[in-house]
Amino acid sequence: MSTSSANSKTPLEDQVLPSERPQALSIVEYHTSHPETYIFIARTTSQKVIIQVRHDDPDDKLGIEGYFTETPELIRHIEQAQEDVWKATVDAGLDKYPGVKTLEQMREWRYDGNNYPKRDEKPPWGDGPAPWERDDEGDIRDD
Repeated sequence: MSTSSANSKTPLEDQVLPSERPQALSIVEYHTSHPETYIFIARTTSQKVIIQVRHDDPDDKLGIEGYFTETPELIRHIEQAQEDVWKATVDAGLDKYPGVKTLEQMREWRYDGNNYPKRDEKPPWGDGPAPWERDDEGDIRDD
């Protein structure tokens, strides 16, 4: 997200209201100066957009966050991110596994301050072998 996000060619500071630009620039600066972080962006239950910079470590520590007014640009950014996640999920063949959200479910979900999607220790397919470890009949491959 240096000054633009991975999912948008428009810099974050140009996706928010002018009065919210300083906060957006602080988020961009924090993310840029901490390469071991990633961006979480979502719509909230209070018709805002939350943007968090989280550390990519076992604790998933929050670095910085900000709440922004929903703008058409931020909504497009979120929808594009959701489409990218859904496409990667389908391309990996993981879309039929239990607990995997559909694109529609992703679009309906709202962050409420308590429901940050924590990383799960288990992959979407559970405790069993990964899909690529099985043959067409579902049996575990020997190779």
